[in-house]
Amino acid sequence: MNKKPTKVYRFALYGLSASGKTCLLAALAMPRYPHALGYSCTWLPGSKQDAHSQEWIKKAVESLSRREVPEPNPTGEEHFTFEYDFTGADHQTFRIELVDYSGELVNPNISDSELAKSLRQKFAEMDGILVLGEAPYRDQLGHLSGHQKTRDAQTHQDLHDLRQTFSLLRGEKQEGAALDTPVVLLVNKWDRYSDIDSAHPDIEQGKLEDFFKSESPHKGLNDVLHHSVSEDNFKAFPVSALGAGEFVRLENGDVVERPKQVQPLNAFGLEDAFLWLAQRRDAIDLRDYQNNSIKNVKQCQQDGKALLNRFPPNSAQAKQVKSVLGQCKKRAFFYWAGTVAAVVLALCLVAKITMDSWNHENEEAFRQIAGSVKENWQKSDTLNELLEELRKLPVHQNAETDKMRQERVALEDTVLRHLAELASQRDWERFMAGYNDKMRRKNFIAAAQALQSRQSDERLEKLKAEFKSVVVHRIEEQVKRAFKDDRLREADEILKKYAQFPPELQQAPGREEYYIIKALQHQVAERQDQDLYGDIMKYMDREHTERYLDDAPLQTMKKEVSEYKTYLDKTAQTATIPNLKLFVRITWQTYEAVGDHNQIRVSLNGKNVISKNYVKSQLNQSTDIGTSRGFSAKASDRKTVEITVIEDDWLGDDDNGKGTVKKRISDLAKGYTLRLKSEGKTMAKAFIQIKGYPKAPNLLAWHDQK
Repeated sequence: MNKKPTKVYRFALYGLSASGKTCLLAALAMPRYPHALGYSCTWLPGSKQDAHSQEWIKKAVESLSRREVPEPNPTGEEHFTFEYDFTGADHQTFRIELVDYSGELVNPNISDSELAKSLRQKFAEMDGILVLGEAPYRDQLGHLSGHQKTRDAQTHQDLHDLRQTFSLLRGEKQEGAALDTPVVLLVNKWDRYSDIDSAHPDIEQGKLEDFFKSESPHKGLNDVLHHSVSEDNFKAFPVSALGAGEFVRLENGDVVERPKQVQPLNAFGLEDAFLWLAQRRDAIDLRDYQNNSIKNVKQCQQDGKALLNRFPPNSAQAKQVKSVLGQCKKRAFFYWAGTVAAVVLALCLVAKITMDSWNHENEEAFRQIAGSVKENWQKSDTLNELLEELRKLPVHQNAETDKMRQERVALEDTVLRHLAELASQRDWERFMAGYNDKMRRKNFIAAAQALQSRQSDERLEKLKAEFKSVVVHRIEEQVKRAFKDDRLREADEILKKYAQFPPELQQAPGREEYYIIKALQHQVAERQDQDLYGDIMKYMDREHTERYLDDAPLQTMKKEVSEYKTYLDKTAQTATIPNLKLFVRITWQTYEAVGDHNQIRVSLNGKNVISKNYVKSQLNQSTDIGTSRGFSAKASDRKTVEITVIEDDWLGDDDNGKGTVKKRISDLAKGYTLRLKSEGKTMAKAFIQIKGYPKAPNLLAWHDQK
C-alpha cells in the first residue's frame, strides 16, 4: 500500500537580535512540561535540514541544558532550516519546515526596495510567517533593575525597527496591500510581563489583548502586521520559550538572563502559534480550492486528492473536499455528455428531426434536472450548477410548451429562494462556529461584540437572551476560582470586561444575574479595599496611604487613613513642627545626691533652655525640673540635650551628675532616660521628652462599612 504524501508547511521566521529566536528554536527541541491543551512538538533531526542547522541547534540545546546562554545564529545570508512535527488537541499532526530569514532584516547590503520585494515574495511563497518580539519587564511593585531598563530600551528600538521594516509591505501601494498569508506575532519572554497561568492559556491571551490597548511599540508592530494581511489572517500570541528567568553575573562581569529551570523547561505557549498558522493555511487552501474548482476539472481532481490527505477522514474539511470532488466528477460527466449531445444534435439536424422530437427531448432534460434538484436539495453548490443547466435549456416557443415554461420558471424561483435560505444557514453556522469558539476560550467580550455587530433576526435575539444568562454564571465561576487562588487582579479584570459589554447584553436590575454581578463586584471591591489598607498597616508610609486614598474603591477606612496622612504630613522630613517644648524630670538614685541646694541647668544644642535653683533632691523621689519655651524643628533634626546638677552648700560645690545625649526630634518625642553620672557613678536618671510633637492616630483593623 502506498503511503499518503505528507504536506510540509513552510514557515518563515523573522526577529531581530536578542528577541529570543535561538531559545525558541532550541526549546522546541527540548523536554518541556506538558501543554495545558495537550499540544506537542517534536524536532526531526533526521529530516532534510542541513548539517550546519542541526549542529547549531544541538549546541544551543546543550548550552540551555547547562543553563548557559546559547550563541545566537549567524546573521549572514545563510538561512537555517529546521523541521518539527506539531500535534494539536484533535491528534492531527502537521509537519512544519521553519526557515530563519532574520538575517535579511539586518543585512546592510539590502536596500529598502530589495527588502520590500523579498518580504512580499516570502509572504507569497511561504505557508505562514512568524514575527518575534520580546515582552517588556514589569515588576509587581513597579520597580525595574538597571539591566531590565537597559533591555527594555533596546527592545523598544528593535520593535520600532521591525515596524518600519514590515511597513515596507504596504509601501508599494499607498492604499495598503492585503496579503492572503497567515501571520503571527510572537510576544516572546512573556514571563517578564505576566505571572503566567499555564493552566489557563485563555487568561494569558486576554492579558495580551489588554496589553495591546496601551501605547507601546508592541502595539505599533501589531497594527502594521494586522493591516498587512487579509481578514482573519493575523493573530498575536504570548510565548515564554524558557519560562521564568533570572539575572546572574558571570565571572567576566557580564550580567545575563537565564532560565530558572531546565530539564524540563517550564515553557508556555510554544506550540499554539504554529498550529494556528497550519490550520489557517489549510482553511485558505480549502477556500481557494472551493472557489477555483470550476475552472479546470482535471486540476480540481488532482488538487482535491492532495488536499484530502491533510485532513482526518471524517472531519468537516474532508467532507467539504469530497463534496467538491464529487461535483468535479459530475462536471466531467456533463462535459462528456454535452459533447456527445452536440454530435447527436448535429446528426439530428442533418436528418431534419422534427420540432416535436426536439420539444420532447427538452422536456426530458428538464425532468432530469428537476429530479436532481430534489435529490440535492441541501447541497448549494450542486443546486447552483443545476440552476445553470436549467437556464441553458432553450426557451423559445418551439422548444417548450406553456405548461413546461411555467414549471421551469416556478422551479427557478423555488431554487433561488432555497439557495438564499441555505446561504443564510451557512452564514449562521459560520457565525455560530466563531461565537462558540470565543465562548470556549472564555473571550466573552469578543463574543458580546460579535453578537452586537451582527444584523438582528429571531435567531440572534434568542442567542442574545441565552448569552446574557449563561455568561454571568460562567463569569461567576471564573471569579470564584480566582478568589480561591488569591488572584484578585484577575477577578477584577474579568468583571471590568463584563462592564464593557454593550448595555443590551448586560443584565438589567431585577434579574437574578444582575445581582450576582453586583455581589461579585462588591466582593472584589472589598478585597481591593482591604488589601490596600493592609499595605498601610504593613508599611506605615506616605506612598501606601496616598494609594489607598486614590485607588481604594470603597474608601471604607477613609477617615482613619486621612487622619494618618495628616500625621505623616506634619512629621515629614521637610515639614517644620512648631511649638515644640523640652520637658525634664529627674529621679534621684543615691544618698550622695540628696540635698536642698541643687542647681540644675538644661541646654539644647548648647543653648540654656531650663534653669532651676534650690532644687531639693530626695532618694528615690522624682522632681519635675520644668519645660522649655516653644521652638520649631523638623522631625529629622538631631538635637543635643545636656543636663548638669551642681549642689551648692557651705562646704563647696558638689557634682551631683551630668549627662549628654544627641537624638532626632522624632526619637526624643517618644521619651528618653538619660543617666546623670559623677565620676562614673549614676547619681540620678533624667527623663527627657519633646512635648507638642504630633501624635500618630490609632489605625483600627479593617472593617465593613456600617
